[in-house]
Amino acid sequence: IGELVKECHRQSVPVFFYYSLMDWHHPAYQPSLKPKTPVSAEFIDYLKGHMRELCTNYGHIAGIWFDGGWDHSPEQWHSAELIEIVRSLQPHALVNNRAGLPGDFSTPEQELGSPPQQGEERLREACMTINDNWGYAATDQRFKSPAELIQLLAKAAGGDTNLLLNVG
Repeated sequence: IGELVKECHRQSVPVFFYYSLMDWHHPAYQPSLKPKTPVSAEFIDYLKGHMRELCTNYGHIAGIWFDGGWDHSPEQWHSAELIEIVRSLQPHALVNNRAGLPGDFSTPEQELGSPPQQGEERLREACMTINDNWGYAATDQRFKSPAELIQLLAKAAGGDTNLLLNVG
């Protein structure tokens, strides 16, 4: 990450870190694989350590993009505490809504939604795929055409929404 962040800073490219709350391979998360089960204190400490590392070792960051929080409640993830770590170490960093709390911006998947209403100031980022999967799937050949992708970008821009285009 260090080399990438250094080059992003050199090129004046804002740095956001994607962070999956779930970690299917971490031993302290294994007992929490079943949805709605408690998340161990050991794993929460691990998450908090990562947040501190990401927010202190790489200079200024523009934000944290949480993901993978759907199997547990914000209380089980200690989301408020994780976000407070980000806020205390990187006060200007944006945080999305994927830790189960509203955050600074919403991140709907596979939909652009309606344009913002007058007076609505919530930031939005539509998360779309170029086909039907978030990761590589050899059998998924339903790729959007270049014209469809341009239409998505135009609709997002017209709706004051950032477009996150996933390429699996």
